[in-house]
Formats: sequence, structure tokens, C-alpha cells
Amino acid sequence: MTKFQAKFIKLSISTVVIIIILCIISLLINKKIDWQSIVFFAILAVLVDIFAIIRTEWKKKYD
Repeated sequence: MTKFQAKFIKLSISTVVIIIILCIISLLINKKIDWQSIVFFAILAVLVDIFAIIRTEWKKKYD
């Protein structure tokens, strides 16, 4: 497995976990969930994961 594949698997697992957590929070608050919120949560989770990967790479490079 290449370094990129390992990062992609880590990214996808953490993205799914973030989406599930946000959906549960939305269900607790609104008592319902719609497709717009799922798409919004998915985009938000991907952005958070990409930011985390960039931050860890930046730390590795400059520490």
C-alpha cells in the first residue's frame, strides 16, 4: 500500500465518522434529517479532514 492510499483510507474513515456524528446531532436537535443536511455534513467533514492532513504534513515539514 502506498503512502497516498493509506492517507486516503484514513481520510475516508474519519470522514464517515464525522458525518455520522453530525447526523446524530442533527437528529437530536431537529428530530428529523434531510438530504441537504447530509450533503452539507459530508462537505464539511471532507474539508475538516483535508485541513487536518495539510496541518500534519506542514508540521512534519517544518518541525
